[in-house]
Amino acid sequence: MSITIYSRALLLFLFATGVLLHAPVTSFRPSFSVMLAPAGDARMTGRIIDKNFERWIAWEYVRAVKERLEREAPGVVVTLSRGPGEIVEPLQCANFANRLHVDLFVSVNFYSETAARPECAFYQFSYGDEFVTLSNELAFHPYDRAHLVNKSQAARFAQQMRSCFDGYAQQFGVSGVHKLPFAPLIGIVPPAIGLEMGIKSVEGWRAYVDPLVASIKLLMRE
Repeated sequence: MSITIYSRALLLFLFATGVLLHAPVTSFRPSFSVMLAPAGDARMTGRIIDKNFERWIAWEYVRAVKERLEREAPGVVVTLSRGPGEIVEPLQCANFANRLHVDLFVSVNFYSETAARPECAFYQFSYGDEFVTLSNELAFHPYDRAHLVNKSQAARFAQQMRSCFDGYAQQFGVSGVHKLPFAPLIGIVPPAIGLEMGIKSVEGWRAYVDPLVASIKLLMRE
């Protein structure tokens, strides 16, 4: 068996049995990398919003945010977790983000808002294990403990991002940061934030572009 084939087989085994957890991401990297993960895929349409599917709305949103960041923030590297026609397998986003060692992972989700005022909620993955710590050394752990590696940095990022979103209070309300076992964030080692944004129409996602761009710029200045 060649070295290349052996290496691939080993990686597949590691992804099937757990994730390889590295030390928390440091702040001295010359660039800031972000992965945006829009809800849904070619197989899962997501929620119905104004006679459209969540997967399409989320894709339009992350594409607009990526274009803005790459135009306005030199040094940022924005990766989208999927293409518009791609099928995403379980833990595919987590494995992708972990291999790239991104500085920030953002799960993007939309729902049809029925209240008078749209609202955005922030999530951080947690099983209620806030006082559990893991070794900073290279180690193997089950994928459902990956969030513990950078939990403090994730909490700090989430609060800073929320502060930016609070500045747009005239357009929508903000809640959280809710610490829950938020499914789109499971198995992710880098700081991971979940966003659920309420919209009333298919174009409602546009109101959330500026705050996400501003919040990522804020994190880049750390």
